[in-house]
Amino acid sequence: MLKMCLLEVISKMEGHCDGTKRPKRSFDEKKTRLLRQRTVRTDNGLGFLKWLVLTIISFLQYTPLYSQTPSYYHYTSSDGLASSTVYNIIQDRSGFIWFATINGMSKFDGKRFTTFRTNDGLNSNSIISLVEGENGELYIGNYEKGINVLRNGRIENYCSEIDGKSFALSYLLLVPSEKNEQKLYAYRNWGGINSISENKSFGLITT
Repeated sequence: MLKMCLLEVISKMEGHCDGTKRPKRSFDEKKTRLLRQRTVRTDNGLGFLKWLVLTIISFLQYTPLYSQTPSYYHYTSSDGLASSTVYNIIQDRSGFIWFATINGMSKFDGKRFTTFRTNDGLNSNSIISLVEGENGELYIGNYEKGINVLRNGRIENYCSEIDGKSFALSYLLLVPSEKNEQKLYAYRNWGGINSISENKSFGLITT
């Protein structure tokens, strides 16, 4: 065994001594080797990217996604609303929501309801329409007994008769006209329209 190792060493030494040199790699061979290394690295990078994309897609397939649907609440008379039969809803400039119902008028502050009925000054409990005035007052249309107004925290009769007769209405519309006047249009049940103007100098003018 020792003899064979010595012979191998001697043969290598002879090869160096006789001037024999190992063949050098050409430039093209080195370039080809570098390109192969880069290709292997690129393939490894693309393989990782494909794996990452497939992992994300698989995760999304089994993950529940929820739409951006806003929550809503269903309020009834058991929550404090005057009645579940609501004819008109408005929001005033302060953010309060008002409900005209068959059994009074309700005010909602986002948490609780406050209800107004005849004992609070309404002409009747059957409220059909609501409209806010230019100065923040609230006009309240009764189905059978004219119009109330809520002003400075008090409900008062605004107009209950036209030409000496009580009138019923189905809708109120407010139209600002001049600086000292605003006009209400009251749509009657049988198709008629009454105009009610409030002038600071002359009071109510009905037609």
